[in-house]
Amino acid sequence: MLIFAGSSPFTQQGEMLGSRNEFIQRIQYVHDQRGLVRGYMRYDNEIRTGANVKQVVHRAMQYAKSDPKGPVYLMAPREVLEAPCEPVSVDIHRWQPVTPPALAAQDVRFLAERLAAAKRPLIVTSYWGRNTAAVAALEVLCTQAGLGVVESVPSYVDLPHDSLFYLGNYWNNPEQNADLAAADLVLVVDSDVPWIPIKSKPSDSAEIYDIANDPLKEQMPLWYIEPHRSFRADAAQALQAIGEALAALAPDADALAEKTGHYAARGAARRARVAQEETQGPGLTTACPIAALRGQFDDQTIVMDEGITNYRPVFDHLATARAGSMFASGGGSLGWNAPRHSALAVHPDGYASKANDLDLSFSPAPDYGAIAAASGGAATFVVDHDSDLDAVLSQAFAVLTNEHRTVVVEARLG
Repeated sequence: MLIFAGSSPFTQQGEMLGSRNEFIQRIQYVHDQRGLVRGYMRYDNEIRTGANVKQVVHRAMQYAKSDPKGPVYLMAPREVLEAPCEPVSVDIHRWQPVTPPALAAQDVRFLAERLAAAKRPLIVTSYWGRNTAAVAALEVLCTQAGLGVVESVPSYVDLPHDSLFYLGNYWNNPEQNADLAAADLVLVVDSDVPWIPIKSKPSDSAEIYDIANDPLKEQMPLWYIEPHRSFRADAAQALQAIGEALAALAPDADALAEKTGHYAARGAARRARVAQEETQGPGLTTACPIAALRGQFDDQTIVMDEGITNYRPVFDHLATARAGSMFASGGGSLGWNAPRHSALAVHPDGYASKANDLDLSFSPAPDYGAIAAASGGAATFVVDHDSDLDAVLSQAFAVLTNEHRTVVVEARLG
């Protein structure tokens, strides 16, 4: 993504075309305008002349499309945008993204050997699935090495939820993840926050290896997971190479069968727990409408998840199996009730825990349907404990499909 913004003109007496001619241009000037967004950008610059505008734009896009990918920001004052300039010819093929690095041959063999020797090898990932073609490759490697996969704060479909090797996900869960604790080797792949040490972490005896295109997390002043070794490499290329090296090693068949059986049993037990949560209880829980929603999806459905404090149940009960079918923001986001969770996590017995109201709830609730309808004619539905979820959602999707209208379904939990 390239974000372009104008800036206040820098002349005011007509010295140049585009000079200030409105009062707002005096008061809208911002000191260090680029600084407002610099912390969120891969690159920022100011266009100061049309003579090299093409080169500046292509350089910005090189940043945007080179790993670690991210948005870029350019700005220009009005006088520059109004100034005449001679056409410039630029060969766009000479401004391609930087070729991602590959693992060195000795590192490929080292990691293949360590995976083959491990009794409980585990992968922790967060955004492996941003490369949809790599999702199937991950399952192939799991089959080759008997690898379990856990997602930490996932923002993509990293592995189909019906895979033998998929062991679930965690977010800010205040408990130790059992598979992470049991692993004797943890391979962190494409993850910025593979665990939160004060809540859940690998055992002290586990080997830890990290593969990422930015293993230093250069834009995070405080970051470390203390791996035994880190590797700057394109994860998809790296795991493919490791898989090829594993095949050449011819791992012990009995050991591989034991690892596979272990993780298959762990995955099956998890799926059974998730299914049990979908059983209707005394009130409407998050699991029920999400599970019902799953039944309405087809091969064209794409889910944008902004569940915040409900991220985990949304991922669990949608149980996505198709690469590229689900996305979360991958950045910071905050739900209306999230501050209460944060406060109680630090002070479980403090004033907040005893207060009836922290001004963090909508009560009485607004008419969400009316808001959505006023914003663009959306169709709205309401479901609660007494609703036939499948019937209501079938109606909602019929409107979406046949009338091409936005649909809002309000689920009243409890």
